[in-house]
Order: sequence, then structure tokens, then C-alpha cells
Amino acid sequence: MNPRVYIETTLFSYLTAWRSPQLVMAAHQEATRQWRDDERLHFDLFVSEAVIEEAAAGDPDAAQKRLDVIQIKFPFRGVKTLKRNRSGP
Repeated sequence: MNPRVYIETTLFSYLTAWRSPQLVMAAHQEATRQWRDDERLHFDLFVSEAVIEEAAAGDPDAAQKRLDVIQIKFPFRGVKTLKRNRSGP
């Protein structure tokens, strides 16, 4: 049995954002991608409803990219499709 790890919103932001021109931010983005590719399979990952709400906020296109990553890579029981509510905040 793998250890359970709670994933918070920053991970999804790093995975879906344009590559930052700032060296430290770009390093965080790259480390996050490497962790996703190499290490995540060693853990049972989960997110909370709060993470989904945070990921759905902001720019509609960026929000949908974050929600797509959550849905594909981080299954959340009880949520069939994650779509940003374009009529709300």
C-alpha cells in the first residue's frame, strides 16, 4: 500500500502554466513536472473539494486546463466531469 498524499492547488498551477521566465519559478515548474512523471506513482494521491474550487477560479482557459489535469491524473470520487462554472465567480 502506497502512502496517501494530499495534493494542493499549486501543483496544478505549476503543471499547466506557461513556463516562467523567472529562474526560481521555472525551476519549481520543472521539479513539479519531474515529480509528476517520476514519483507520483509511488503514492495514492487525492484532492479536496477546496482544491477543485480553487482550480476552477481565475482565467477560464487556465482554469479548465487545471481541472482537466485534476480529472485525468487525480481521480476524485463523485465528480464525473469538472467544468468551470462560467456564470459564477
